[in-house]
Amino acid sequence: MKNHGIRTTTLSVSRFFAALMAVVILLPCAAYAGNGNEYGKSKNVKVMTRNLYLGADIFKVVEAAQDTANPYAVPMAVSEVFGIVQYTNFPERAQAIADEILENNPALIGLQEVTSYFVQTPGDFLYGNPEQASYLAIDFITILQAALAERGLNYTVAATNYNADLEVPFFSGFTAEGYPIVSDLRMRDADVILVRSDVQASNPFSHNFTYNVGMDLGGQYIEFTRGFSAIDAKLGNETFRFVNVHLETGSDVGSVFAQLQAVQMMELMAILAYETKPLILLGDFNSAPTDPVTQPYHQALAAGFTDAWLDRNASNPGFSCCFDEYVSDPTAQLYMRIDHVFVKPNGKSIRHINTWQTGEDVVDMTASGLHPSDHAGVVAHLHFR
Repeated sequence: MKNHGIRTTTLSVSRFFAALMAVVILLPCAAYAGNGNEYGKSKNVKVMTRNLYLGADIFKVVEAAQDTANPYAVPMAVSEVFGIVQYTNFPERAQAIADEILENNPALIGLQEVTSYFVQTPGDFLYGNPEQASYLAIDFITILQAALAERGLNYTVAATNYNADLEVPFFSGFTAEGYPIVSDLRMRDADVILVRSDVQASNPFSHNFTYNVGMDLGGQYIEFTRGFSAIDAKLGNETFRFVNVHLETGSDVGSVFAQLQAVQMMELMAILAYETKPLILLGDFNSAPTDPVTQPYHQALAAGFTDAWLDRNASNPGFSCCFDEYVSDPTAQLYMRIDHVFVKPNGKSIRHINTWQTGEDVVDMTASGLHPSDHAGVVAHLHFR
């Protein structure tokens, strides 16, 4: 991904490790109540990571913001993006994702890009955005849970981590006289942990990373905040820590995006270093095994985690990203593996029974021809001994 002229809250290579040290020193270790150690008898557990896809390429708005000579560039770009969000039809895609969950029956699910869209008409962005848009137009988690309930599935939200909360102007229609109506569109991103009814979830923890991508948009500062959430999960007599994360998008080696992504993962690893329970860490890391050793995938391995995919699929590249923006091209091919399930036993013996993908084939597309997401899902079947 290109830089798009984005300003960030870190960042020079020379300050990279200084930022890391500041993060490690200032981490809220006491607030992260993940310690404890209580094991029981053997138990199998299936876990799933699923990026829901927010529905469009929002970086079109970032690019439009660079066109300072055109005051209509941003609202026009936002109108296009929101139109694509409606075209990619999450209610329809949620039915396909619910089918995946029904078929695989995971005990715990880490969801990323669990998006809510709010509208305000008339908008007040041009007046400093004193009031947030509050009319809820689309709410991914409500739609998905309704689709699950239709199938008799009982999954509840055990933890939610709210990330970016952005509001921008767009053209929502025209007056009777033919003048454009300027409204505001608010996008709130979240990561969510869902647990099946037989899982006892406790000790939730949510955290936003210290360093994130930020930019000026129309004189207002907007930050693309990211983070993670965690719970203690007890299934039968087995207890472990379950962590769901979404890191910054990767980019060329040495770019500010790559630096931010690495610093975010270092922050996560520093927090999880205090954990004594077995750890299952999954999510959209935006980092592939082919990345340099400084990047998140290799940081996880260096911290003692194992990649569940490799245990049974060493000869399969397991690409999980990404389909086209409209998620409608049946010939589109996934080309990188950035959605992972990592395991750290912390004194417990954990065997990877199998790991597989969901939603990656043409047969998984909806009736109108949409992929369930621009990512594939990943399911790992684990055995505690």
